[in-house]
Amino acid sequence: MSTDVDWSLLPYRAKEFFGLPKEFDRKTLKRAYNKLIRQYKPEKFPDEFKKIRAAFEMLEDELRYGKSSISPVSSFQEYVWQPPEESKASAASVQTAPRKAAIERLKSESPAAIYRDFKSQSNRSPYDFFVLATLSDIVTEDPTLYFKWLLTGLQEHPNDPGLVSLIQHFFHQDLDENFLRSALMTTSKVITSDRFYFVTEKGWQRLLRISEFAPFKSTLARCESNLKDHRNDNQIVFYAELLKAAIWRADPAWVQEKFALLEGNAGRLGPRLEYELEVLDHLSAYQATSSEFTRGCPTRTALHQAIVDYYSLDEQEGDAKVIECQNQLGTDAQALIQTFDDDEELAGSSFMLLWFAINEDVSQRHGFKTNAKFRSRKHKQDYMKRLYSLIEDLDETWHLSTRHVLTYYALVCGSYLLMIVTPFILLASWLSIGGVMAACVVLAVLGVIANKVWIFPRTIKPRFDRHIDKTIRKSYQEHWRGRFVQFFEATGSNMNQLVRVMAHMMTDDDNFRGATTWLPEMLHNDMGLLIYSMSVPYRR
Repeated sequence: MSTDVDWSLLPYRAKEFFGLPKEFDRKTLKRAYNKLIRQYKPEKFPDEFKKIRAAFEMLEDELRYGKSSISPVSSFQEYVWQPPEESKASAASVQTAPRKAAIERLKSESPAAIYRDFKSQSNRSPYDFFVLATLSDIVTEDPTLYFKWLLTGLQEHPNDPGLVSLIQHFFHQDLDENFLRSALMTTSKVITSDRFYFVTEKGWQRLLRISEFAPFKSTLARCESNLKDHRNDNQIVFYAELLKAAIWRADPAWVQEKFALLEGNAGRLGPRLEYELEVLDHLSAYQATSSEFTRGCPTRTALHQAIVDYYSLDEQEGDAKVIECQNQLGTDAQALIQTFDDDEELAGSSFMLLWFAINEDVSQRHGFKTNAKFRSRKHKQDYMKRLYSLIEDLDETWHLSTRHVLTYYALVCGSYLLMIVTPFILLASWLSIGGVMAACVVLAVLGVIANKVWIFPRTIKPRFDRHIDKTIRKSYQEHWRGRFVQFFEATGSNMNQLVRVMAHMMTDDDNFRGATTWLPEMLHNDMGLLIYSMSVPYRR
């Protein structure tokens, strides 16, 4: 373990461990968490990662559910239990003797003997139930007894913070589907307050992943029917998180019902749910059009599945799926950008906003440098020099490709002028009459004016503009796009940085003209190239 991390602060002093201020928000917490897991990656430091993740989830729960829903202790080891005769009178009184006695007895007695002794007691304290739960894993072959003893203890000592904390952590485990469903049902008969949602949230998330939705929905409804609390703050927080995964599997009527529940109650919780509700709005908008988005295209389908996996699986698995997708996207840049050739409306869509958010989360957790900040002044100068050279080349390519267009329309304009003037000149020459000649000249002048005022702006210019636009787009797709793919690969920069620097460069330099002045706008609307540029850091 690294010496610059004080592991002794966990699990009780998580704020100090992450270096957080007294008041912190989700963004500050995630920044501190991401910094640590970039150092302690799960594949290399699984034990350290689990500790960091547990501390993060505890503080995140505090932000989402509010401090009133969180157990006053973060771990059994910090909790000191009261004597049996005082268990109902005061949850704050303490006694250290029972714990010491149980621990010291292990030096001279077998776990089975201690288990039988505690089991035979008639007036058991919360601590006694913890001992029974712990020893049951050692002296029996029934893996369900640990949970049953904890829940039995909570029945006798309602709302005991130590037992509630242990049950809440129990649902973090990868439990068997049938046992998990049974445990959730039993818990709902013991914890009948709104706090049920906080205690069992991780269990519901796992059940949703491993179960068909119909039995999941039925189990959840039966559990909720056992609750007797008029308050529903925890329920709102619970569904705001659960819907991110359930929206892909649930029937539309159920999703609509839960969205209505959120919309009718979320305002009471203030800013605590702003982020979750914003994500849900985009997920709902995207999910409604996802079949139209994918269009049976393998590339689009891969992107869609990465989004589904990110919000449906646990963090490690979801991140892995996104990283895998990003690596696949970069294997064939041409196929990727052509997939989005005719989809400029994708800019600002729910899909893009979700993909941006996912990319930011995953890249920050795993250390992919998607912001591409300049490391030094020399780095910035080299970047600017490379970009300037690229735009110069593209500018020259544009002028070469448009010469034939300008020549063509010069001939067209001349032809129109000749068609108007020539008949009058010929007529005047044939009649050889001065008055008629003067009249023809006047008519010819009127024809030139008509050409300038009506024929050219309404007929020639629109065709010219369409031709120029078509030429620019063709040149962009056939020549410029590939150059920008190479530029991203060489520099590792992202689209936002490129467009910003390019726009500034062109504003300060009069040498660039013509279609290259349209490049920032064209790049900004090129969703295929944008998605490709986001995948580059994952392969560097």
